[in-house]
Amino acid sequence: EDADEARRANYGASPGDEGHPEPYLYVGPWGTTEANDYWNAAHFNGAVFSLSQLLAAADPSASALQFLRTGRTLLAHTT
Repeated sequence: EDADEARRANYGASPGDEGHPEPYLYVGPWGTTEANDYWNAAHFNGAVFSLSQLLAAADPSASALQFLRTGRTLLAHTT
């Protein structure tokens, strides 16, 4: 696997699906990820931040941005 490709990911939002019925934000790495609790998606290689987590946050906008930035930071340090 190419090191540059391992650092790439899809970032977005889903209205929900079979694997996660609640709407969610996601980070979907193109390559394999190193073990980390952040990578919590059960139905794909990646991380999810559910709508209920977003609504429970004191600052939903900041929490959503932090979720996406954390994924980017973790992937930037992938070797």
